[in-house]
Amino acid sequence: MNNGWTMRGKVWLTTLALLLAGCFPSPEKIGELTKTSMQQRFRSDPRYSGTGIEVIAVRVVGSADKTHDAIATVSHAGKKHDIPIKIVVDGINLEWHAGSTAFDFLTATTTTPATPRIPK
Repeated sequence: MNNGWTMRGKVWLTTLALLLAGCFPSPEKIGELTKTSMQQRFRSDPRYSGTGIEVIAVRVVGSADKTHDAIATVSHAGKKHDIPIKIVVDGINLEWHAGSTAFDFLTATTTTPATPRIPK
């Protein structure tokens, strides 16, 4: 009788552990999901669509509770850029946030030539 309870307890604990593992995705899975989310945003957001930006990888580098620090590696115009991002995973929701200047490299900077000075 005692042995049956122990077996049921082990099955219950194993089931609980598997359920909890499904609720908290691994850092690799969080990176994959964020990569997909970022690429979808770049394709659908008018600010980014048509820029040719591609997400190569997202690597989680640190975690605290539901917030994860990560590095997104993106390719644009033949160059790779590492972008620090924050990822928030809350149940089934995933959001990522980059700094306000993280994608400034996408905007073409035009400089006006300096006006030549004519000596007097």
